[in-house]
Amino acid sequence: MSKKKDGHGGSIAGQRAETKTRIAVEGIGWKFLKVKKEFEDTPYCYLGTIRFQRPEDYCLVTGKGYFLSDGLLVAPDGKVWILETKNSNIRGSAEEKVFYDLEKIKDGIYGNKYPLIYLFTGPNCEKVNEFLLFEKRIKELKLENVTVLFDPTPGRTRLKEFLNSQDYHE
Repeated sequence: MSKKKDGHGGSIAGQRAETKTRIAVEGIGWKFLKVKKEFEDTPYCYLGTIRFQRPEDYCLVTGKGYFLSDGLLVAPDGKVWILETKNSNIRGSAEEKVFYDLEKIKDGIYGNKYPLIYLFTGPNCEKVNEFLLFEKRIKELKLENVTVLFDPTPGRTRLKEFLNSQDYHE
């Protein structure tokens, strides 16, 4: 059995983390939408939930582009959250990427139609300085539309508890 290599293992680790998150979310009766096909026969749009147009100043070299979120979480009664995740099993590039995401959040890239969950996963996620600093900066900004969660559990127990605690009625 051959293993896919990606230089530092980040892509593979991210895919495993995303699979665990999908299983947890779907296990409590929510939908986890990620690819265009999953949006078919739903009232939700791929553009503006998964795919976000990059503003000009984010495209100084290319002149165009877009960002992708990690998923759209949909409650049984239709409450929706945009999901961004960073997984950390060992030190790697995920730690620094959160500051780019912080700039995207401050610049309104994710819009304000749906709230954003920024989920940190991995056995050491609560001990990563950059993740803790990211959370501190988000709190300082007092953004009501952004929730930062740390979930080191393999089954995403804290995420499931958070989602189950939400009042879904808008």
